[in-house]
Amino acid sequence: MVCQTTNRGQEIAGWVSENDLSLLNTLDIPTNPYGNTIDLAFTNLPFAEAVVEDHLATSSDHFTLSLTFSDVTSTPVQPGKIRVTTEDELKRFVEIVELGATGIPLTDSTPEELDELASSLVSLLTSAAKASGKPARKGGRPAPWWTEECADAAAAFRAIRRSYPLGFNQDVQIAKRGFHRVQ
Repeated sequence: MVCQTTNRGQEIAGWVSENDLSLLNTLDIPTNPYGNTIDLAFTNLPFAEAVVEDHLATSSDHFTLSLTFSDVTSTPVQPGKIRVTTEDELKRFVEIVELGATGIPLTDSTPEELDELASSLVSLLTSAAKASGKPARKGGRPAPWWTEECADAAAAFRAIRRSYPLGFNQDVQIAKRGFHRVQ
């Protein structure tokens, strides 16, 4: 059996279109250490999102994709503030609100319909903020052991992991092989 493995973009685009799917991850954020986006996450669920978690180091040559699926109807309102501050968060918030606004009832002639409209708006805006923003810090103290030195070391580790994820893993594997041969 011969399988075609190149130039299949039109087939993928057709499949995405037929199944009303949308791409979750951002194409300009690499999913592997060579700077390419080779891992794609699609969904037909509203309010879903994907984030490349390059700090979650694995032995793979792919970064971890963290997927979040929200259910607007069953999400209980939780106390606490959500902050939508960055340009990307604000853009995602607007996209979610625009998508969700199509499901909001348009009639508003009776008090019950106005209540339903208000409830739908609050639910949509709350869900969009949760899906696109980050919870505000509650003012609690950070862990006493997490110092500036720890933060610098963590940032350096993430930078090295992005730059040399495979080389480090290969060195460890070679060292393990050598260790097991000695035993």
